[in-house]
Amino acid sequence: MAGVQRVAAKAAVVQRCQVHKIRNVIDHLPEEHRGDVRQKLRSAYGMREYADARRGLDLLLRELLELNPSAARSLEEGMKQTLTAPSWWMMLTLGLGGKQEIAAVEAPVCVVHLLGYFASPGFGQ
Repeated sequence: MAGVQRVAAKAAVVQRCQVHKIRNVIDHLPEEHRGDVRQKLRSAYGMREYADARRGLDLLLRELLELNPSAARSLEEGMKQTLTAPSWWMMLTLGLGGKQEIAAVEAPVCVVHLLGYFASPGFGQ
């Protein structure tokens, strides 16, 4: 990521993989909390508006600080970059060209993950 930002400077837009973020966060949790937290993350990432998604993630972050600080730190690390693009679908629909180049560090793997994620509610579990 640092190399992309060094070369592209402010033109670089980095979208972190939401599927990997969900997996990383729930890996810190005991089994009995995973389903609920997974659903809250999916709900936040499914929001159309940035402010709504951010609000959902911030609420979950506060909840995780009480429940499991390690999971909270995992969510907080790079959280803003999981909301860089409104959705991968928008990036796929609009293409990668235009005035601003999109540097998607994990794009090949994450696009496949998101295609599966949206096609199957159980993907990434």
